[in-house]
Amino acid sequence: MDGDIENIHKILLDAQLPSTISDIRNPTEEYVINLLTSFLARFQVDTNALQKPTFEQLQKMYYAEAYDSIIGIVNLKATISGISTKLFLKDFSLTDITSPGPKLLRRQAKFISNFVIYSTNKLSDINDDIQAILNRRQTLEDLIKEKNDVIEKANREALYTSKQLAKEEKLKKEIKEVRQRVEANKRKKTQLESTLKETQNDQREVATEHGALKAKALKEAKLIAKLEADVVTSPEDYRNHLQQLEQQSKEKSERRENMQEAISAKNNLIEKLEKIMAFVQEQHGKFPEIKNTLSSLKDAETNAETMKKKVEELDMEIAKIIQEMEQHENQYGSDEIKEIRA
Repeated sequence: MDGDIENIHKILLDAQLPSTISDIRNPTEEYVINLLTSFLARFQVDTNALQKPTFEQLQKMYYAEAYDSIIGIVNLKATISGISTKLFLKDFSLTDITSPGPKLLRRQAKFISNFVIYSTNKLSDINDDIQAILNRRQTLEDLIKEKNDVIEKANREALYTSKQLAKEEKLKKEIKEVRQRVEANKRKKTQLESTLKETQNDQREVATEHGALKAKALKEAKLIAKLEADVVTSPEDYRNHLQQLEQQSKEKSERRENMQEAISAKNNLIEKLEKIMAFVQEQHGKFPEIKNTLSSLKDAETNAETMKKKVEELDMEIAKIIQEMEQHENQYGSDEIKEIRA
């Protein structure tokens, strides 16, 4: 019996599992839990998670705190039961943990430790194959990474090319819009220049008209100033001025009547003068006949003397008329004479 216990103890230690002669001879719940959790930890099982209730357990428990002491044991039993067939553990139950028997524990400990030793040796035997697989896996991952890098680079280049093409199209569109704006601005500039030219012409016309209006305004201002200077502000002065104008008008009317009489007399004298001149011309036209007729020479001389006298008388009368006209002009003025003649 002691040899069997020592043998189990040695196997457990070789498998790097917890073991003492006392624990194997008289196993307790604490030892079984420690043995099983150590076994699971060798295969990267999170034993801390076994101490917490699952979601299904929480749904079935009204007070989860009341089950804290058994949740870990139940989950540990469920985990071992899941792999019990591979460990050659048959009919593994909850009492195998809470009330372990020495004989059953030694058998279970033997299976567990042998599985650990076997898996360790097996892993050592297939380590090269595993390493080769890992190497191939790494190579494959490197190739995949390289392929992905190439694809990513190609995608980046394609994206860059696409962006460049889009940017080029955008630039072409912007250049087209700028050209259209330039053309529109040129047309607008031409219109503005035409409008400016028309405006300048209008300004010159306005300036000319303004100058004319200004000159007219100055002229009217001078006229107004002159009229204002001539305005009689006092009624008495206006009355005296009116009487003076009436007196001047009366005197002017009298002078006009006298002038009219003088002009009538002058017209009579002019009419007589015209008759005399006609007679002179008539007699002058007879001179060739007198010269050609010797028999009438004496009569012609007599007529000539008579004509000479009449001419002298006419000259005297003309001189008298001219003298009278000069007297009238000196008396009434040449402007009034012209007005009467008109």
